[in-house]
Amino acid sequence: MCVANAEKEGPAETTEHSNAHRNIGLALSGGGSRAIAFHLGCLRVLQARGLLDRIQVISSVSGGSVISAMYAYSDGNFQAFDERVIKFLRSGLNVRILRNFLFPPIFLASAPGTVLSGMMATGAWASRAVLRLWSRITGTLDPGRPHWTDKIQSPYMRRFTRALAFEKALSEVVGKATLSSERHQMFDVVINACELRTGTAFRFGSRESGCWRYGRLKDNNVPVSFAIAASAAYPVFLPPFDQKFLFVKDSTEAEGRVLLTDGGVFDNLGISCMFPDRKGKYGTNTFNPEYIICCNAGQGQFRGDGYPYLWPARMIGAFESVFRKATDANMSRLFDAGRAKTIKGFAMPYLGLKDDQVRVKPEGFVTRESVMSYPTNFSAMSEEMIERLTTRGEQLTNAMLDAYCPGLK
Repeated sequence: MCVANAEKEGPAETTEHSNAHRNIGLALSGGGSRAIAFHLGCLRVLQARGLLDRIQVISSVSGGSVISAMYAYSDGNFQAFDERVIKFLRSGLNVRILRNFLFPPIFLASAPGTVLSGMMATGAWASRAVLRLWSRITGTLDPGRPHWTDKIQSPYMRRFTRALAFEKALSEVVGKATLSSERHQMFDVVINACELRTGTAFRFGSRESGCWRYGRLKDNNVPVSFAIAASAAYPVFLPPFDQKFLFVKDSTEAEGRVLLTDGGVFDNLGISCMFPDRKGKYGTNTFNPEYIICCNAGQGQFRGDGYPYLWPARMIGAFESVFRKATDANMSRLFDAGRAKTIKGFAMPYLGLKDDQVRVKPEGFVTRESVMSYPTNFSAMSEEMIERLTTRGEQLTNAMLDAYCPGLK
């Protein structure tokens, strides 16, 4: 059950929980329902150790954004939250998405709108491509200067897409809370997306939202379901959210049109807003926690047993390869921060961690091989797989905290 909306301006006011005692940044990676189940196990351990009360910020991506919002924008105790997440995992989102797409009023808007806006966007692109080719042939195209064909744009924003049904389905799970609504324990929340026009991070946050190219949103009363949907709009399967916002940058207000897609394209771990070298001048939502706990639901290295010959498989494989290298780069930055002691410590419970790297294996240890192949979708999950993923999350979180963050007691 979500808390009633209560608009806030700026960071949360100081309370018994929002002081120097709050020194942990928690990052929840993307990975669909696999990530949600794994992160639930991680959160159980943090709850048992009393560390959830020390969270300064939760920064999340895709599936991680679903569970972070379910926890942050809720009332009730941890047990009630745990039960809600398990119920969600059992049912999944697919039926909700299909219902919201097929039945009125969504169908009446989304089906014709999707076709029409897609046709107009494709037509504009094709016209621009042909005219630019002709300009190149005739020698009138200067690569170093804007060309008049750049003004040819689709006359329609792509408002009616499958992504809309996805957002509606998510609103049934997280309710009607907005980013500025009251939050559980009043820690900060960051939900990460990627802005495709500029190739930059777009961060929705409880205290502010925006990106460095456009500025901050003047009105941060954005539905949490929209922020999650943008964060989880995996580009291989879902179109981006085409949206206009009123931004404020350098005391100047201006409307900007953004195309928002899965935050994992930029940072699938959700840790970039916590790096100690970040400056608020170059983006929104900067934090400086003393400890970082990064729950990574990634699968690890490819098995190497597939043969991506055909175009769709090639494109997905290429995208995943680039996607993973970006994640590797952020993991390296986290290790660098730990070695340089610019943070007191970090722990990374990593679903894809090789089992021989776990120093002490508890009884009933869940192996990497038994969970790593679970897909990154939002289908209904079996009881057996929920148990495996949550248990591995618990086991790895305990192991990583004991080994690398003994100061977090």
